[in-house]
Amino acid sequence: MNRKSSGTIEISCALKHDYYIPSEILNLPNIFGTNLEDEANILRDGFESRTNGMFDRNMGDRLETIEADSPLYSWRLLIKAVSDLYSNDLTALEKSIAEIPANCGPALLVDVLIAVADLPSGKEKRGSFSRDEKKLYNLVSEDRRFIKSVVMQLNDSLEAGEDYFFEFALLSIKEVREMSEEASHRLALWCLNTVYLEDFDYTVFLDSLKTLFSPARVMRFSALILTDEDPEEGIKCWLLSLIFRIREGNLENIEAAEYLLIISRLMVDIIGGKNAIYSDNGEIGQILKLLHSELSSFFITTLSPFSEEKPSFHFPEVWAVALAPSVKLNFSTTEKPRPAPTKKTEQKIHPMQLELFGEPTEEGEDPVIEVESVSKEWDPSHEITRSGLLSPKPLNSPEELKVMLRARPRYVGPEPWLDVIKRKRRNLIR
Repeated sequence: MNRKSSGTIEISCALKHDYYIPSEILNLPNIFGTNLEDEANILRDGFESRTNGMFDRNMGDRLETIEADSPLYSWRLLIKAVSDLYSNDLTALEKSIAEIPANCGPALLVDVLIAVADLPSGKEKRGSFSRDEKKLYNLVSEDRRFIKSVVMQLNDSLEAGEDYFFEFALLSIKEVREMSEEASHRLALWCLNTVYLEDFDYTVFLDSLKTLFSPARVMRFSALILTDEDPEEGIKCWLLSLIFRIREGNLENIEAAEYLLIISRLMVDIIGGKNAIYSDNGEIGQILKLLHSELSSFFITTLSPFSEEKPSFHFPEVWAVALAPSVKLNFSTTEKPRPAPTKKTEQKIHPMQLELFGEPTEEGEDPVIEVESVSKEWDPSHEITRSGLLSPKPLNSPEELKVMLRARPRYVGPEPWLDVIKRKRRNLIR
C-alpha cells in the first residue's frame, strides 16, 4: 500500500472492488470510473443510516436495486446482517452472515457481528480480537451484567428459602418489566409455578403480585398455573379473572365469550363426568352467581340465570353464546389421563374472597348445549383465543431471560465499524 499526495489510500489492485469502502469509491472515481458511483452512494448512505439508527423503508428499497452480479453486492449483504443484528433477529443474522463472501471488505466485520450477537462461537472470536475489533465490540455491546445477576440471584434465593425467594422474585419481575413486558409476564408465571411446586405460601405470593399487575391479570396467571396442577382452583381463578376484567370497564363481548368458553370446557372436563350440580353454597356456585350479575349489568343484557337444576358447566357456555354467538374455540384434546399434581394439594388455595352483589331474577329457557366427551382432557397446546387468554407460557428456567432480554447493540455510527475494515484490510496487503 502507498499513500497518494492527496491523502487518500490506494489499495493494491490485487484486491477486489468490494474491499473498498463505498465512500472511497466515491472519492476515487478516476480508478473505478462512474459505473459504480450510484451503487456506492446508496451503500454509503445505507450503512451510515443503519449504524446510527436512522434506517428507513425508503433506504431498504434503494438497497434492493443493487443486484447479485454487482461487484459491491457484498456490502448490501453486510447492511442486511447489521440490520438483523439491530433488530435482534439472530436467526436471520446467522443466515445473512453465511451469505457474505469470504474475500471482501464486509467479511472483515463478520467476527464482530458474531460476538456482539453472542452467537455460539462469539466468545471464541472475542479471544482473538484485534485492538480495533475490541474497541468496536465494547462500543456496540451493552452491559449484560444485570441480567446475569438476576438469573443467578433468582436461583440462589430459591435455595435460601421462601422469604428470600418472595422478596427477590418480586424485585426481579419489577426490574425485568422495565425492559420487557412479555419477559416480566413469563417470569411471573415461572415464579408462581415455582412457589406452587416448592410448597411455599401460594396465596401470599399471589397477593404480592397484585402490587405489580392488575387483579385480572394476576388471577389469569394463577389460572394458567393451576389449571393442570389443581383444576378446581384453576376454574375459580378463571372466573375471578373474568370478574375483575369486567370491573376494569373495558371488556369486549368477544373476550368475555372466550373466557366463558374456556371456563365451560374446563368444567366439563373436571366436574362434568360426575354430572355434578354445584349448590349455591358451593364456592364455584357463588362465584357463578356473582359473575352472572356482573355480566348482566355490564353488558346491559338478560342472561340465563344460574339454577341448581342444571350442571354448573352449562351456564358459562350459554352466556358466551348470548354475548358473542360467532365466537368458537377449537380446543385440542387428548385421550391421555390427566397427570396427578406434582405437589400435595391438601392446603386449600383461596385466591380471593368476594362479596356477592344480589341474586339474579331473570327467567327463561336456556338453549340446549351439547358438550364434548369428558373422556378427553383439554390440551391448550396453542393459542386459540383472539384475546391471548392462554398466553404467555412460563419460562422453563430463569436462564431464558438471557435470550429474551438480549440487549440490542448501541448505535455508534459507521466510523468504528469502518475502522475495523481499514485496519484488517491493511494487514492483508502488507
